[in-house]
Amino acid sequence: MRIELTNGILFGFPLNILIENERIVSISRDSFPPTRTIDLQNKIILPGMIDLHVHVRDLNNSNKEDWTSASEAALKGGVTSIFDMPNTNPATVDYETYKLKLNAAQISKVNYGCYMGCSPTNYEEVKNALLQTDSIPALKIFLSASSANEVIEDENLLEKFLLLAKEYNKTVLFHSESQKFITRNAPLYSDNKYNHSKYHSLIRNRESAIESTKLILRLARKTNARIHILHVGTMEEIQLIREYKRTDAGNVYCETTPHHLFLNDIDVEQFGNYAKVNPPIRSIDDNEALLEALADNTIDTIGSDHAPHTIEEKQRDYRTAPSGFPGLETSLPLLISNLYHKHNFTLDKISELISKNPAKILDIKDRGEIKVGAYADLTIIDLQEEVVVNPLEFSSKAKYSPYSGMKLKGKVLETMVNGKFSQSKGKLIEYDQN
Repeated sequence: MRIELTNGILFGFPLNILIENERIVSISRDSFPPTRTIDLQNKIILPGMIDLHVHVRDLNNSNKEDWTSASEAALKGGVTSIFDMPNTNPATVDYETYKLKLNAAQISKVNYGCYMGCSPTNYEEVKNALLQTDSIPALKIFLSASSANEVIEDENLLEKFLLLAKEYNKTVLFHSESQKFITRNAPLYSDNKYNHSKYHSLIRNRESAIESTKLILRLARKTNARIHILHVGTMEEIQLIREYKRTDAGNVYCETTPHHLFLNDIDVEQFGNYAKVNPPIRSIDDNEALLEALADNTIDTIGSDHAPHTIEEKQRDYRTAPSGFPGLETSLPLLISNLYHKHNFTLDKISELISKNPAKILDIKDRGEIKVGAYADLTIIDLQEEVVVNPLEFSSKAKYSPYSGMKLKGKVLETMVNGKFSQSKGKLIEYDQN
């Protein structure tokens, strides 16, 4: 079927987009009859967000989230592709668990990919999975405990996984906090007077993140493997990554999140466990350093780190409440409201951070940009419409948010996946290594 989107604002100009068989076949000021025509009434068209950092849960944690609720949340938030982390139950740590997750993911209403997790004992299983299928988009390594996962602390094993990923042309994603510092700090804050999320950033302190990122960069230089450091939150890490990138090695990328950009320790004191996340939310000074790093291209992507839990779990005391909160439905409105309206980032720059660069990092073909030949993954935005965040209206099963009640300027009106609006069914993203 041919669909023509008319009167949409693209590249700053009113243009018409012709879509046929899931792809964009023409972008022009001209019209293309005879077609089904949809008038966008001068609303903004952006490439759909590619979110490299999502915890879908599902399987034995489907009470927290499943592929239906997560993908519907993605659609509502202007996200057209999601990539699921491996720290699920059961964890994605071998070919059998990978196939189990892919089978469950087929009901997704957006495009999807599933990462393979690395552990202290599964090197051979990961190698076998890479031999069995080329559809694994990346490997994920945790350097500290965060929800359900196994931590790798052996530097020789880390190097071995990086070399394996390089052999198969895969990116390695890192959760960069050093477990040894967290283990050392926890007893110092064991007294009940510290039983609040505002102390989370002292247990999982800046040093744990800084030293971990130093290790990652050292291994990146040694192996020349392609590395993506997730949810960077401190100014010191930013400076380390900035200095590494000045060497033009070209193999290190990094991500931040809306909550590390726009929330700080004052918010954590107010919202408590609803703002408890790993790595912790830091200071206003860190917020400013992250904004500068977006502007100078030190930070490559913004991911939601969508990490839903039940509200009952989040209402426990600090020590037993899990870390994380939903982000698929709030990330793009937060970026439009803050980066575009308050900090003068262009829509092109925002699109680069949430669409073009994620596609580049995982070598996703024909997605992440609005151009002839690309899949028609699009988000329609009203830049001026204001919305108030109401978690009770989330499509996610997680009905809480540190942004609850916040007024945002910029609303996602509609999301198109593979040339179909909203309730279209996504597909597994294939990886062409040629």
